[in-house]
Amino acid sequence: MVPSAISAFPPQRYSQAPLGALHRLPYCNYFKNITSLLLSAAPNEGAGFVPYLSNSTSAFDTYVTSLFPPASVLPSTVTVEPVIAQYGTIPNMETRMARFVGDYSFYAHASALMTAYEGKTYLMEFSRGIGGYHGLDIIPTFWLQGTGQGFGDMFTPGQGSFGDFATTLQRYLARHAMTGDPNADGMDELKTVKENGVGYARVMDAGAEGFMIIESHVVNREFAEWWVEWNIVNK
Repeated sequence: MVPSAISAFPPQRYSQAPLGALHRLPYCNYFKNITSLLLSAAPNEGAGFVPYLSNSTSAFDTYVTSLFPPASVLPSTVTVEPVIAQYGTIPNMETRMARFVGDYSFYAHASALMTAYEGKTYLMEFSRGIGGYHGLDIIPTFWLQGTGQGFGDMFTPGQGSFGDFATTLQRYLARHAMTGDPNADGMDELKTVKENGVGYARVMDAGAEGFMIIESHVVNREFAEWWVEWNIVNK
C-alpha cells in the first residue's frame, strides 16, 4: 500500500516524514488520484514488539529518546518530553511500552494515511481471536475453505464459524480491490472513517460478534499529530 501511495520520499534526519505531512512538504510528492484506501489495524499491535528490558521508567525513556532525540540534543519547538510525560501516566510498564510501540510503529502511520487521503479511507479494526495481536488479520485474509482448520482455533470463541467470518472479510477486501468500494449487497455497510475526538468514528470492527460499525480510539490521533509535527519541524 505505501509504495503505491508515494512517488518520492526523501530521507529525514532521524525518521521518515509521515504520509499525512506530505502535502505540507514541498519537496515530497504522492499520488493524489487514488480512489480509496482500506486499512486494517489490530487493537494490540505493539504487544509483540515490546523491547527487551522495558520494565523500568528509565528504560522506557531511553528507548523513546533513541527514536526522538530530546531537546538537549535536538533544540526544537516540537520536543519529545511531552510524549514521555503522556505515556508516563500508564503505570504498568509493559502496557506503557506496548502502547507506545503500537502508536509509533503502526497507528501513527494509519492516522497519517487517513489525513493524507481524508474522505477516501476505510478502516477495519481486527479484534477477533487471541488478544488482537499484530498480523492475525493475515490468516483470514488468505483463508481457503477446507484447509488449515487448526488456525480457526485461534479465533474462537466467536459468532459463527471462522470459515464464514474469513469469507466475509475476504468479500470486503476483494470488493474494494475491484471497485474501490468494499460494500456489497447483504453486508454491513462500511463507510469512510471520520475523526472523532482523539479517535475515529465509522470504523468496522471485525470481531467475535462478526462485523459492526464502532467508534474507536485504538488509533491515537493526539500522538499521530505530534508525530507529524515533529517530523516537519525536525526534518
